[in-house]
Amino acid sequence: MPSAPDLAYAMGLPPTDAIEYFKGRGYQISRNAIDAWDAARERAFTVTGIARLDVLQDIKGSLDRRLADGGTYGQFRDEVRTALAAKGWTKVGRGLHADPESAEVAANLPPHRLQTIFRTNTQTALMAGRYKQLSEMTDIAPYWQYVAVMDSKTRPSHAALHGKIFRFDDPFWNSHFPPCGFNCRCGVRALRERDIERRGLDVLTSEGLLEEIEQPVGRSTRPATMFTDPTTGIRMVPDPGFGRRPDLAAWSRSSLAETLGHKLEAAEPALAAGVMAGDPRLQAPLAQAYRQWAQEVLISGRSTNAYRVLGTVTPKVVQALKDMEVDLVSSALAIRDVELLHLARETKKGRGAAISRADMLELPARLAGAQAVFWDLEDPALVYVLRQSGQDADKAIVRVNWTARIRTATGREAITANAVRTAGKVKVGDLESRRYRLIDGGLEEE
Repeated sequence: MPSAPDLAYAMGLPPTDAIEYFKGRGYQISRNAIDAWDAARERAFTVTGIARLDVLQDIKGSLDRRLADGGTYGQFRDEVRTALAAKGWTKVGRGLHADPESAEVAANLPPHRLQTIFRTNTQTALMAGRYKQLSEMTDIAPYWQYVAVMDSKTRPSHAALHGKIFRFDDPFWNSHFPPCGFNCRCGVRALRERDIERRGLDVLTSEGLLEEIEQPVGRSTRPATMFTDPTTGIRMVPDPGFGRRPDLAAWSRSSLAETLGHKLEAAEPALAAGVMAGDPRLQAPLAQAYRQWAQEVLISGRSTNAYRVLGTVTPKVVQALKDMEVDLVSSALAIRDVELLHLARETKKGRGAAISRADMLELPARLAGAQAVFWDLEDPALVYVLRQSGQDADKAIVRVNWTARIRTATGREAITANAVRTAGKVKVGDLESRRYRLIDGGLEEE
């Protein structure tokens, strides 16, 4: 996990409503404020890892072709431009590409910018879940209080709203429900009538305090709502792209986890593995979607030959296999409901040779944080050491380049992935035999 603060983890796992909100968003990557206006109109969720993976895959494919046929840089450049244009990206100069429908601009964003985009959209999703939660309890707590963090990083205009209380149906919340800008950490607290009376709090009305203005954005303007503090006169206008209630979002977009999973499956193995290793936070949506799916499968006890992507092997595993002349078709790790139910049946037998149900539900995290990865030289497969305790260890067996016909939303289709086929216990001493070659991580020494 990254050492820098990460709201997705710091605030705990997102509630179910936040996950549904993730699924209700599209996927864009923005360059500046004017692009963020369109990107943040509740139509799209900015997932920089997905966009980056898509573009890198196009560039890598073109470069491979040019190297193979001896093409020139000019041919490479033109092919990349054509590939991007085919996906709706049009050259606009200075290395930028614009989506003609949304005017959204993509570029090679610096790490701090990528972090800001990810953190802001995570906070937006979390607050959408919070909004829905608060809306469902207005009969007992009809008053909402704006809460700012109030530290050295809090913007003065956000701090000016700290403690302000309005009824849940006051127009103020139509434009000023947080987040109100990039890196906004503000929240909302629900209060009951007796809370107001006991603490002697003032409930405001925004009548006469809200004003529709034209907000400067780049070289143009966009309509926005400005709130003026009746006491201090401080004015607060949400950043471009914000200033809308979370519940006004479109909830009908495809799943974030599903989109990411498809990208990982289709991308060149080293690229996909590199993107996942470069930003561990991309593991979160896969893990959350898998857990919900796995719980449903285990409760129903029925398989439909469906599957879920759990993540990818590491770049080190990709390279190690290549050195052994094992070329991966994809770096994606996956499991079918058939194998998941098999693991559950093994657990029920109580033989002490299977992994726990908790580990089944946390399989993406267990694989991503595996202590070691071995290659079975006799029965070709990856052996993931999920956890070691003395001379005993939990393992997962992954068959590489495993092909099967599975059920999808559009019918049955063939997929090739690195499939978790079984899991259980293993003696550490067995892994130290010549049959197994260590290719990533390592075992604990006694």
